[in-house]
Amino acid sequence: RELAKGVRDAVNERLRAAEAKLDALAEEDLTVDFITRWSEEISAVGIQSLRTQRHAQELAIKINDKLNDEAVKYREIAQSAFADVEADRAADEALRKVQEMKEREAKRERALEARKKRE
Repeated sequence: RELAKGVRDAVNERLRAAEAKLDALAEEDLTVDFITRWSEEISAVGIQSLRTQRHAQELAIKINDKLNDEAVKYREIAQSAFADVEADRAADEALRKVQEMKEREAKRERALEARKKRE
């Protein structure tokens, strides 16, 4: 009887030790599973952040391209307007010179007529 009780106690002790080891392994397994899921979530957030950053960079490039296109258009418009202003100035200058030439010619003709009258 004592021997059976000792064997039973030893078996129970081994059973408790085995259960404690299983509990520890289960706890480790849960911890590893949690850490794995957590690292996957962190990785997913990192990947999403990279995607968002890449998308923002692509949008910035598109916006800069559009702004450059608009700047080229406005520069062409400004150059055209400047050319028109320069052409108007040149035309005004040419008209002024023609008017001056007409006035000199008219003055010369009057001087010639006055000379003819004196003669």
